[in-house]
Amino acid sequence: MSIDFRRLDRSDFGALSGWLSEPEVRRWWREDPALDAIETRYGPIVDGDDPTEVFVVVVDGVASGIIQRYRTADDPDWARALRTAVPATVRTPSAGVDYLLGRPDVRGRGVGTAAIDAFSATVFDELLDVTTIVASVQQANRASWRALERAGYRRVWAGRLDTADPSDDGPAYVLVRDRGHPAPSDGHRATQPLGDVRS
Repeated sequence: MSIDFRRLDRSDFGALSGWLSEPEVRRWWREDPALDAIETRYGPIVDGDDPTEVFVVVVDGVASGIIQRYRTADDPDWARALRTAVPATVRTPSAGVDYLLGRPDVRGRGVGTAAIDAFSATVFDELLDVTTIVASVQQANRASWRALERAGYRRVWAGRLDTADPSDDGPAYVLVRDRGHPAPSDGHRATQPLGDVRS
């Protein structure tokens, strides 16, 4: 199995709409799958006007989902929610990651763990000041938080996050992976630095 990443571009919006419409994705990633809503949300990212970076997860040569990274400080509301929830655990500067696998046939095969592990390594490789990567996940989404734990993340908090994001609505876990903490990598790495990938 090969896992690679490339930057999201507008040619991916149709696939992204399909992934966001998939029932298991909609349960956790609560975004409007309409193409105009995707343009509003992801167009500024593609154009470089939003500091969030979104990448397509490519599994065995097939686009299969997305994974994104962002500096926590670039989202003041999220940074405030984290300071309230885990003030002594998340070291700064920190980055956040979010992900979805939109193709049902790639789930349950270890793809999520491998993608999170490889992507987290690139965050530390390319954002050299970042000391901690943070992920939040609904407690009911066991497959997601287990994938994070297998990729070297540890749970540091449980509760309800004070955010306006509908994907955070419900009991959640916050998990972190610290720079220098050994992760149980199985060798899946991006084939080139993500900062050098061009759409």
